[in-house]
Amino acid sequence: MFKDYYDILGLNKDAEDREIKRSFRSLAMIYHPDSNENPEAHQKFLDINEAYQTLGDPIKRKQYDGRYDYHRFVKYSEQVRQEYNYSTSYSSPAYETPRRPTRFEEFSRYNFFSRFVAWVGLLFAFSVVADYFFAQYSDIEEVRSMAITQGPGGELSGFIRTDSLSFILDYTHFDNLGKGDFISLRKTPFYHIVTHLYVWEFPETADRIAVQDKFRSYTPETMIQVFSFFPHYGIYNVFSFFLIALLVSSMVGVTLQDRPEFLFKLGLLNILISFISVFILVNS
Repeated sequence: MFKDYYDILGLNKDAEDREIKRSFRSLAMIYHPDSNENPEAHQKFLDINEAYQTLGDPIKRKQYDGRYDYHRFVKYSEQVRQEYNYSTSYSSPAYETPRRPTRFEEFSRYNFFSRFVAWVGLLFAFSVVADYFFAQYSDIEEVRSMAITQGPGGELSGFIRTDSLSFILDYTHFDNLGKGDFISLRKTPFYHIVTHLYVWEFPETADRIAVQDKFRSYTPETMIQVFSFFPHYGIYNVFSFFLIALLVSSMVGVTLQDRPEFLFKLGLLNILISFISVFILVNS
């Protein structure tokens, strides 16, 4: 009795070797007697193994394809005869029902989408990282005002203003900064994110009024740096995990091969992490 090994493995005749191996492993896990107690599972497993032993060997597969084509021809001829004998009028031979595509084939349709998302995520993550290393330092300025606000969760934050700067200060740093202090910022050039805040003071031996009269703009040469800190939570400190996750997942999506289903799911994950990263970036 002729057995359709391609149908047993859920493949078409032009399936590649890796598709045959992948389908065999997937079906063997389902119908193996150790994991499936159905009485028919054992015979199904034997048919799957028999099909793989033939199609997995190039020589045996070539020999089988000859018998396969002959069987298909005989089957098609029989269908034509039946159609001719039982129809009241002439009609074209009935076509076979289209084979249902495998999961590998279904998800392969989305390869372009998944790789496009991975490339976009990778370029975005690299731009944020590069922006950090090109951050620039602002001039030293005096704090003119400091307004305390309360967030929706009850957290406190300070809105700091100088002659040319304005930014948000996390409440944990209230003791380190106040009105009249001298500060400078380290800010990225593209996304305009404040990465560090530096607090300065005059030397103890200097006459503050004389220094102010002599230098219209304060410079590091005339000041002493007291300390520096992150002004508030952002993409470069507490939430840097999302940036790292986006880098890793995007690099995997760009380099991964022959895993369309996993690649599709990874693309959805990249979209989610990208949206979170953009939200954090906007609020940094």
